[in-house]
Amino acid sequence: MVWLGAGGVILGLVGTMPTAATAFSQVLAARLTAGARGARAFIGKTWLLQGAALAALGCFALLPSSLAVPLVCAGAVVSWFLAGLSVPAWTSLVAKTVPRPQHGRFFGLRGATQQVGVV
Repeated sequence: MVWLGAGGVILGLVGTMPTAATAFSQVLAARLTAGARGARAFIGKTWLLQGAALAALGCFALLPSSLAVPLVCAGAVVSWFLAGLSVPAWTSLVAKTVPRPQHGRFFGLRGATQQVGVV
């Protein structure tokens, strides 16, 4: 965003709004998953839409900065929102797949791996 000329307020919004969108989407996910034909179908749709949002996000960055900054902000929020929608369904699906005695080890390693990825 800096290369597009975004200031401190915009950078702060880009750093916080996508995370807030993810949290909000997880609240809605239970209702949306219940209306879907199954967890796998729901996950597939949300991941497909998230992929499209990420592709659009990449294209937005190529526009002139006066258009790119608000579109990149909006694209980031939409992408993270869509990612958050799939989290409860994905976690439920994985919990059914991984044997119960291995849940602690599996989810602990998964969480540690995610945090290493963030760093």
